[in-house]
Amino acid sequence: MAEAKGYRKLILFLASAGGLGYLPWAPGTWGTLAGVGLSLGFCRFPAGLFVVTVLAFFFMASWLAGQTESLLAARDPQVVVVDEVVGFLIAVFTFPPTWRYLLGAFLLFRLFDILKPYPASFFNRRSLSGYDVVLDDVVAGVYANLCLQAGRFLLGTLG
Repeated sequence: MAEAKGYRKLILFLASAGGLGYLPWAPGTWGTLAGVGLSLGFCRFPAGLFVVTVLAFFFMASWLAGQTESLLAARDPQVVVVDEVVGFLIAVFTFPPTWRYLLGAFLLFRLFDILKPYPASFFNRRSLSGYDVVLDDVVAGVYANLCLQAGRFLLGTLG
């Protein structure tokens, strides 16, 4: 019994990004801030290592989300914010960890995570597994990254 309780606590701790998902106001925003913190180190990785790291986080987050759904008997529980971490890491892929890029990625990622443009809305509605919980944030991260890439290109060619 104690072992099962410890397992449950560990899963919920990791899925909530160290408990941030339990904060009463805007847990997704707090989860994204955890992603900002991790990105400060990960943005310095070579691109290949960054991709492998994000893939590992994706699979871990998907598993944690699925386990949390089972433990709480709820679809896409609000306490799961490890998916925001994955999405934010995708948003900052190929960018240096400067305050401008981090702020831009943060704002764009939160915007797309809240609006859930297609196909994020598809994964959010379907939510058949932990993968769907994470995939809507992956889409938000890709959209945020593409906007940052476009901004970097336009400012680079116009400036």
